Amino acid sequence: MSRRNISKKRFPKADSIYNSYLVSLLITRILKSGKKTIAKTIVYQAFDIVKKKTNEDPLVIFEKAIRNASPVVEVKARRVVVLLIKYQLK
Repeated sequence: MSRRNISKKRFPKADSIYNSYLVSLLITRILKSGKKTIAKTIVYQAFDIVKKKTNEDPLVIFEKAIRNASPVVEVKARRVVVLLIKYQLK
């Protein structure tokens, strides 16, 4: 058994302007060699462009885009399928 300490998961804090956890995750994904201010300016400029073109809240559009891009998780009942296959084979 290991005597090592198990580290706790650290989540980034919510963004200061939009107060969103997703925006802070996007900023950390854009980071290149630790330049967080550059990553923030890129994200905020992109959100300003979205706001000018759509006249809507860019955070709502961003969350909708994340939902569309993420895969849909479906839970399949495997036991029922296996039982049906066994009974059909007999």
